[in-house]
Amino acid sequence: MIFRKDGGIFIAGHVEPAAGFRTVWTGNSIIPIMQSGRQKLTISSTSANDSITGTGAREATVEGLDENLNPLEINYQLNGQTPVEVGDSFAHINSARVTSVGSTGYNEGVIHVGVGTVTAGVPATTFEQIDVRDSIAHTVRYVVPNGKVFHLKRISMSRITDKSFLVDVKRYSRGIWYIIDSFAFQTGDMCHVYDVPLEIRAGDVFAMEVSNDTGGGNPVFVKVFGEEK
Repeated sequence: MIFRKDGGIFIAGHVEPAAGFRTVWTGNSIIPIMQSGRQKLTISSTSANDSITGTGAREATVEGLDENLNPLEINYQLNGQTPVEVGDSFAHINSARVTSVGSTGYNEGVIHVGVGTVTAGVPATTFEQIDVRDSIAHTVRYVVPNGKVFHLKRISMSRITDKSFLVDVKRYSRGIWYIIDSFAFQTGDMCHVYDVPLEIRAGDVFAMEVSNDTGGGNPVFVKVFGEEK
């Protein structure tokens, strides 16, 4: 989830930690990264009710960047589990959100944006997804647009369970993942402040990953605050 206002940027997401690292998103893995080239994407749902005439989500907007790192938003009519072609305009995906619904008021299935063969609404590779009832993607992953630098200033994290977990703050550049900060988290609500903001430059990807240190438990909730200029 990404919001912008007057140069400020807010990114939020959540994930269920596991023994291995997972990206902070509603998937259960490290999120795939589009490799700076346009790909023929599709959008689909795991529920047949997410369609232009259904009771769930009817339309959704995909947000990202083109191959020149310029911002791009396109709205699509959903067709349930049947994939709808997004086309090859996007070189990077940053987020997705539901923009029109039926009687339930939210998406009844998991909405996927990805590539490859779609089975029961799930593509072979998912680049972004909207979990059931969320109506907006909860992913802490952001590709910086052309002419901008993302200055990461603060990370807020919370969890109900008394289990600790490990955190990697990462930058993806030219095919390489760089861990630009790592720390451990204990139960409660923690705010991690950078007196010297971390910089993510145009075309690079900012992402966060978490891993359980002591057993399983409830989801981890993450909020990221920064400035883009």
